[in-house]
Amino acid sequence: MIAIGSAIVALTVGAGTYVLTQGGGSTPANAPISPGVTLPGPFRVTSMTPAPGDRKADGSDPVHVTFSAPVSARSAQHTLSPSVPGRWQATGDTLMFTPTVPFGPPTRVTVTVPAGVRSDRGSLLAKPMTAQFTTETFSGLALADLLGQLGYLPGSWRVPNLGLQVVSKLGSAGSGLAAALQLAYDPPPGTMTLEQGYPASLARLWNPGTYNVIIRGAVMAFQSEHTGIPSEPTVDGSFPVYLRFLNTIMSGTNPDGSHYSDPVQYVSYFNGGDAVHYFPRGGYGFEQSLGCVELSYGDAKKAYPFLTYGSLVTVSG
Repeated sequence: MIAIGSAIVALTVGAGTYVLTQGGGSTPANAPISPGVTLPGPFRVTSMTPAPGDRKADGSDPVHVTFSAPVSARSAQHTLSPSVPGRWQATGDTLMFTPTVPFGPPTRVTVTVPAGVRSDRGSLLAKPMTAQFTTETFSGLALADLLGQLGYLPGSWRVPNLGLQVVSKLGSAGSGLAAALQLAYDPPPGTMTLEQGYPASLARLWNPGTYNVIIRGAVMAFQSEHTGIPSEPTVDGSFPVYLRFLNTIMSGTNPDGSHYSDPVQYVSYFNGGDAVHYFPRGGYGFEQSLGCVELSYGDAKKAYPFLTYGSLVTVSG
């Protein structure tokens, strides 16, 4: 069926409808061209997925470039910048790049279609095409998944059917870095149940899909255990208690480059490696730590029961 207007012709071929402009250009109205169907006019690019200008593309998804006619399997290679491992494949009217390692977040990806691309009937793409899209950031839920499984959240983390979902994702992503990146973009859902004794105010702050105060505290706990305590003064502000120990070992690097590993008691972490705790000193109340608030044994023991998870510690110069 053909509907004719003053400047546009709508052509229905099978289940596909294509809009043809008076000058011979065309764009798909609702679907890619079916294999074997060739649009009038020069051989050209008609669409791309992710769409040019997309700022929330999934970095693990394939890149599709669709043409006005079926593409030769011997077409010139497209280029992607930055490049990641993967392969191009011609299927019907589409050239598809499937990454074996996803693009990182957020990354601006440039797709270049060279002029040498050829249709299966020998037509050449007259002009190269360049388009860009930007990958989205990793899922906030993925961060909650990871921190929960590592035991950094103040409760029990559960992921229903985790094994089946991971197997499904790994089937297309492979393993190692590729699988980890794909799961970071599209993680399995999970739920956290706060353990008994945590204040209700902490539960109200929990939202697994956002960078909330509980996630922030869990990230601080991870960093303090894996990067060492920074040699900086205690930062002014109000911070939630996110990690507590009756007894633990604090380790890190002194300003002179030497390393320390000290036993401490009644410890409540509130900002990165900063904590309220007992440490034996000759005196208290003046600057002598690497950012922590140090108390005498009696004062630390008295304060510890009040410094529950989610309690605010306010530091003022």
